[in-house]
Amino acid sequence: MIYLLKSRVYSSSSGVRHTLTNLKQFGQILCTYRIKQTADISRETVLSFLDNYKNCDNKTINHKLSYIKNFFEYLELDASHLVRSRDYLKETKNDADWLDEVTRTSIKQNLSKIPVSIACHYLVQEYTAARPGDICQLSFDCLVEENEKSILFG
Repeated sequence: MIYLLKSRVYSSSSGVRHTLTNLKQFGQILCTYRIKQTADISRETVLSFLDNYKNCDNKTINHKLSYIKNFFEYLELDASHLVRSRDYLKETKNDADWLDEVTRTSIKQNLSKIPVSIACHYLVQEYTAARPGDICQLSFDCLVEENEKSILFG
């Protein structure tokens, strides 16, 4: 708890809760190996901790690693030795699939039938190649027409 209070990095109670959960889980490993002093925490201890969560998704494992690495840094342990960069697993993101040519052509042909706000979002995304999530955050009145040309305002 002292670590959490001194770090002052939490903007929500869920961040505190996640950190406490992970530190408790790591504490169970320390009890299993009868480790009583921070100097006795070894790389093998960290690997044992990770073995308990090898069936979790990569994002979860990476979060667990970050929590304990930050705690090791607070304890002034050699965090980069205990938690190595290669321990972090590659995370795959489920990005939206691009629309195929048939779908894009159909949308263009029926653009006048689509509500104006959605049509604007679609056209801005198509011509800027911006991520759909970024385009969806634009306000519906983001286009202003000047001299028969649309200008984007964010």
